[in-house]
Amino acid sequence: MTSSLKKSNLQTNNAIYENRIIDLVFLCAQTMGDPKLEVEILKLFDQTASSSLKIILSENDDNDKALKLHLHSLKGAAAGVGAKAIVKNIVLAEEGLRKNGYVEAQILADIGFAVEEARRFIAKIISD
Repeated sequence: MTSSLKKSNLQTNNAIYENRIIDLVFLCAQTMGDPKLEVEILKLFDQTASSSLKIILSENDDNDKALKLHLHSLKGAAAGVGAKAIVKNIVLAEEGLRKNGYVEAQILADIGFAVEEARRFIAKIISD
């Protein structure tokens, strides 16, 4: 195999890895391979993500401290299950708050989309 082909395969594998809704390999490592614990953690994340998203969307105009707190909490929960898209979008939201004092509507929409996508993914895993 040539080095350019190896590099291409590595880039493809990295893209697949980075675009997972929830990184199940990471979650498996976090739970030491216990499938029951994985399901419990996913259920807990689902509940946390749902309630945090509601608060984040309602606090955007009213209370920067509460918004920062709930963004940070959701980011930690998302990192714990390997939900990288949620983490990435929350990092952008936090940067917007620091630099501009607000979060752009598109970033909030992206957080909402990523959370709902993760919740659908979890529902499918739990139902299977």
